[in-house]
Amino acid sequence: MLKATITVRLKDGIDDPEGKSIRRSLELLGFESISEVKVVKQYIIYMNYNPQDGKNMAEEMVKKLFVNPVIHSYDIRVEEI
Repeated sequence: MLKATITVRLKDGIDDPEGKSIRRSLELLGFESISEVKVVKQYIIYMNYNPQDGKNMAEEMVKKLFVNPVIHSYDIRVEEI
């Protein structure tokens, strides 16, 4: 069995309104030295493929569902478990 870990983040220079909202909330809670918060999404997918096919399938999933290539960057890590 394979475990694919897909991490999706906004590219540098793209506004992160969720991160800004969290930073403001942290300030209201007394955490005043926070300069920036960035939100990153991580998907963990378990699959029954060989490692190369698993990597290819994860790449296809990313392109078809998880990212908008204009605003997102991503990393894929596939490991046997």
